[in-house]
Amino acid sequence: MKYIQQILKNNITQALFITATVMFVFLIGFPSFFHIDDANNSYLPNLMQQGRSWLNGEVPIIINKTLIGDNMLVDIDRAIFLPTNIVASIFTALVKNMNLTSYFLVFVNLFIISFASLWAAKQLSNNNSLSFIAAASITINPIVVYIYAASWYNGLSGHAWFLMSVASTIYFIRTNTVRSVLINCLSVVFLFLSGWPHAIIAYAVFLIIYVGFMPGLALKQKILYAMILLGCVFIVTPAFSEYVANGGYLDRPGGVNNFGNFLSPSWDQILMGFNPFYNGYINTFGGYRYWPIAIGFIGIIPGIIIWNAFVNKKIPSTAYPFLILAGIFFILTQLPQQLGPTRWQFRYLPFFSYFLIFAASIIGSTGWSVSKKFINIITTVILLTAILSWLKGDLPDRRVYFLLVISTTLIMYVLTYKKLWQNPICIVLISLILPLLIFKNNCTTLANGYLASNTIKNRIDVPNLSGRILVATGVHGYADSYEKTSSANLQWYNISSVNGYSPVGNKAIIDIFHYYTAHAIFDMEMLVNNLSNDFDGRYQCILNKLDVSLFIINKGNDNLRLQNKLASCGYVRTENKGFIHYENDALTGAGVNSERGSRVSVIDRGNNLDKYKIYEGGRYYFSRVGWKGYSVYMNGKQIPFQIYAGFIPYVDVNKGGILEIRYKPSSWKYAVPIFLLGVLLIVATTVLSRKVSYIPKNNL
Repeated sequence: MKYIQQILKNNITQALFITATVMFVFLIGFPSFFHIDDANNSYLPNLMQQGRSWLNGEVPIIINKTLIGDNMLVDIDRAIFLPTNIVASIFTALVKNMNLTSYFLVFVNLFIISFASLWAAKQLSNNNSLSFIAAASITINPIVVYIYAASWYNGLSGHAWFLMSVASTIYFIRTNTVRSVLINCLSVVFLFLSGWPHAIIAYAVFLIIYVGFMPGLALKQKILYAMILLGCVFIVTPAFSEYVANGGYLDRPGGVNNFGNFLSPSWDQILMGFNPFYNGYINTFGGYRYWPIAIGFIGIIPGIIIWNAFVNKKIPSTAYPFLILAGIFFILTQLPQQLGPTRWQFRYLPFFSYFLIFAASIIGSTGWSVSKKFINIITTVILLTAILSWLKGDLPDRRVYFLLVISTTLIMYVLTYKKLWQNPICIVLISLILPLLIFKNNCTTLANGYLASNTIKNRIDVPNLSGRILVATGVHGYADSYEKTSSANLQWYNISSVNGYSPVGNKAIIDIFHYYTAHAIFDMEMLVNNLSNDFDGRYQCILNKLDVSLFIINKGNDNLRLQNKLASCGYVRTENKGFIHYENDALTGAGVNSERGSRVSVIDRGNNLDKYKIYEGGRYYFSRVGWKGYSVYMNGKQIPFQIYAGFIPYVDVNKGGILEIRYKPSSWKYAVPIFLLGVLLIVATTVLSRKVSYIPKNNL
């Protein structure tokens, strides 16, 4: 008991305890829980390449091991400048183990989420018990754990730094110290660097409501915070400027589309989110039920506190900003699933939960009490939904079902005895352990029926290649050989490829290779047809120009026309393990090819620079994507280059010499001065913060 009481007094130990408990429960019997779907298809392979680049002394702006998704500043979700990602990428490159990397990333971000939630809740409620309940409820939010921690690491980072930004903003408003300014600036900058748009939008909405309309907050203090925010925006400009500069090349989805309410949560799923037995499915995805968990889950205790406060009309004024914020995010979850550059508005659900939980912390700190009549009503609702879930078969493991129902019912009645529910052991059980057991009960179904995506191994036998590889065999579920890989899988094994992963995409590459979704799954019929017909005679032997020495397709997609066309480009057809291989041993893998097959020697190859010695004049094609920012030099002098097929850089030279291609972000000539201006603005704000009086705590 004393040990648990000590844990509940310290933010760091509480956060460590919550994080370790969450990870322990989910990893029992499923060590790869935290790397499925896009973790394997995108984030882990990309972290491997980023880490190799950092270890080689390069900034991983361009990843030359791929063509699809090669520009880390265009695909801003890569978050290459986020410190946790830098450390994780180096760690990945050193240990080469997907489990260990995923554990590291998830542990760090869940710890930040737990710590920030505790810090914010304690400032709002000044109650250790309520703060622990809030942090536990936020950390085990099902979208955060099941989706972001399992596959979308940038979403996990975005939520971690969103919560830290919220906590540090409250701290800054209360203190106005140099320390609070710096902590808040770092938190907000890291939030932007995470590249998760929904978290950035959520923070902007939070500022408008909490800071902009807070009664009693001096105008000087609002201006001061506006200066801090502007300084942070200026500082992160270099991380976003290339996305804007290259906007004309991108195939980012836009417009307004609801996709038939696809993945759109219903009102009942959200409003019943406090009930752990309400297992509403948002939709089906690829034939699988998606997220068999309470999708708006906010935890039993916060849910009861809020419902009770509304019934008894006892809501303190300080809770209204958070209830208003929750209402706003409830509305945002109902927006069209594609709205301009943002999509899948279920991503706003965790923010709806967060603000309700913070409101519950404030309400609970005012000495709330709950009647047995109210508990009877809520318990009846929970039991009825438990019965409905049983009848629908929503909960797969019925062996522990009744135990969970009984435990939940007991918890409801524990809430009527204040001394009992404030007991440290009860707090840990009812806010963390029980919900985790419920999640674990559903965990296997989710993970085994998640999405049709590849699961990759730490190591596979790799081909002895001189150039790039293009694998167009679709999705196989378990990629135990390089012929079965897709998306960015090959980057994990450090194999140069055309394959990759890109949420924004390059219009010219999509037009030629015909792939769909960010996963870059090729339309094999269209791809083979294009290669067979030389794209209507426009682009002869384009695979040669891209230095593709091995092209793999399914046997069923092969045809005589393709065989003849690729044979004319120097490719030899073989059959291997039921797949068709087209190989061209003449390609050197140098990253540049002469139209006449002239000799080329590699002097230096990197992510952002290639340097060659060429022995005669002619036309030379670079196996890169021609983003803005590339420049070509011959014997140290810059020369113009042109673009072939919409994305392949090439030059015509008269004689031999030293040929270089370099990448330097084109927008940075403007972005770097703006960055420096942001630093100066933060320094000025830090000085001014010492001269502005702060608002009394009891007015917050």
